[in-house]
Amino acid sequence: MTTDINMTQLVKNNTTTFAYYRNQHLYYAVDYDGATYHYPVVVDATDENYDIGNATLNHTEKAMTMMRYMRKAIAAGTFVKV
Repeated sequence: MTTDINMTQLVKNNTTTFAYYRNQHLYYAVDYDGATYHYPVVVDATDENYDIGNATLNHTEKAMTMMRYMRKAIAAGTFVKV
């Protein structure tokens, strides 16, 4: 269950990688505790959760950089084990 995720362990010395794009969302993948999880980053400027502005989102990012998106996904139930 994603509510049991330890954020410190999730982001420490970890990276996240762009997985795919669908329906105004970039989906990133991150490995945690022997499993891979996907989470969305909203890129639709008309969406109320849009907050990336003019940011550059790279293919691979430090997990710490993407922590706010992972937190949002965990809270929304969209941090999904694949």
